[in-house]
Amino acid sequence: FGSDSVFGRKRGRGFSRNLRMRGEDIESVLEVTIEEAFKGAEKVVSIRGSNKDRKISLKIPAGIMPGEKIKLTGQGGQGINGGENGDLYLKVEFKKNGSYELEGLNIVTPIELYPWESALGSEVTVNTLDGKIIVKIPAGIKTDSRIRVPGKGYRDKTGKRGDLFLKVRLVNPEYLTREQLELYKKLMEISPSHR
Repeated sequence: FGSDSVFGRKRGRGFSRNLRMRGEDIESVLEVTIEEAFKGAEKVVSIRGSNKDRKISLKIPAGIMPGEKIKLTGQGGQGINGGENGDLYLKVEFKKNGSYELEGLNIVTPIELYPWESALGSEVTVNTLDGKIIVKIPAGIKTDSRIRVPGKGYRDKTGKRGDLFLKVRLVNPEYLTREQLELYKKLMEISPSHR
């Protein structure tokens, strides 16, 4: 090559100001709910630039997993002297919202039962990623037990689906009626002590 090349002219020891350089790739975190990731969603994100902030609309693919990245071509660092812009990579993380916890493709969610529901067994309505379902509670279930609901967990991009696990927690009602109090007293009288 002569003194002119694709990269500009050489002057003395350095390169000319006409050197085209690609902008740098940028990585950031995008927090989404499990519901948004499960169903897929449209999101608008704000990107801080050197000159001004801009908003970009993007699609979250259904079934994306935590740690996966969404690439936004040309939305990274600005190119120099007409060089192309870098890319923006958004690393997906799931928001901790208390109701759903992901374990692989399985979802764990807490379920609160009154003592009589756990002792006698019952049916309860549970929210899932697909909507509400009725779940049968076996008699004698204890705190921290798990009830498995097959095929109601998270679904990845290939269509593979995990299970839903309901983690039992026994609670007492905030207020007891006089009749309920009497029944509890009676139960205490006839029950053997654990001590």
